[in-house]
Amino acid sequence: MGIDTARRTFLFAVFRLATCGSLLTIPGCGLSDRGSTEEDSPPPTCQEESNFSNEVYPLLRSRCAGCHAPGLPGGATAFVLATDATGDYSMVKGLVTPGKPTESYLLMKASGQTSHGGGAILAESSGEYRIVSAWISLGACGN
Repeated sequence: MGIDTARRTFLFAVFRLATCGSLLTIPGCGLSDRGSTEEDSPPPTCQEESNFSNEVYPLLRSRCAGCHAPGLPGGATAFVLATDATGDYSMVKGLVTPGKPTESYLLMKASGQTSHGGGAILAESSGEYRIVSAWISLGACGN
């Protein structure tokens, strides 16, 4: 799959989240005609090209690195943005449940659903939340 195809797939997922509210739980908006749910859907297969480096990681750097970097208050947590997209990918992926954004610790913390010292930094209705959610829905693929 080329970059253009992967980008189209990713943007379609973001569009579906924006218009349907979820990729998986609303009949007609899900990944199948029967309206599959997160609970009965297997994790998606990773795309060849990923939007982690180009879309998700820059968003995490801009929204989270002010605290979640070495030597800063969030630097003592499991989420530390210390290097670059390639170096930090495994750490970030360890905080998500591929295919299940609503069960992903990263989004629960960032949206304030779970206690977060920095408060809610990604509103569930925001485009930034939808970008991260779509990446997780598509399998949280990396570089």
